[in-house]
Amino acid sequence: MKRKSIGKILALLLFSMVATALHAQSLQMNKIGGYSTGIYDAGGCEIVTYDATSQRLFSVNASSGDIDIINLANPASPSLITSVDLSAFGSSANSVSCKNGVVAIAVEDFVKTNNGKVVFMSTSGTILNSVTVGALPDMLTFTPDGLKVLVANEGEPNDAYTIDPIGTVSIIDISGGIAGLVQGNVTTLDFTAFNAPVVL
Repeated sequence: MKRKSIGKILALLLFSMVATALHAQSLQMNKIGGYSTGIYDAGGCEIVTYDATSQRLFSVNASSGDIDIINLANPASPSLITSVDLSAFGSSANSVSCKNGVVAIAVEDFVKTNNGKVVFMSTSGTILNSVTVGALPDMLTFTPDGLKVLVANEGEPNDAYTIDPIGTVSIIDISGGIAGLVQGNVTTLDFTAFNAPVVL
């Protein structure tokens, strides 16, 4: 290998090492505030999402099954605004996501092997609508354009394994608005086509 090539490689390596070191030094985190639910080791603040317009944090309180709305207008002193009771829709909130002023919440049924719901609410906590999805919705997110909500339905079996619903993904089309949302806007896909044993 020519000396010029070796020199270029060494210079590039040295530059990369210096850049990495400078980047590592520039990252510094300082706590400016905190919020405590007072619930420990029971999922008191399990999943969170933030809405920049309202400056509110929406948190899954797995202990109560509710959604806590937390005021972050002053990050040094977050405070609870209210808790939204979702017991009319199921046993517990499992996930929450927010986009364009709409909060979507995955709620499992009272019988976890039954189909669950996605509940939509405003950032103030007003329930707007709900639709049925697959069994045990466990995670959801908005698409980047905000026109759909994608839901992962875990399909967890009961303790005896006598009921074992299939895992699915639900796609909720919200392009027509939340108020006009109907069950026909939900497409639920399964993966049973891939259940055939692999022949080697």
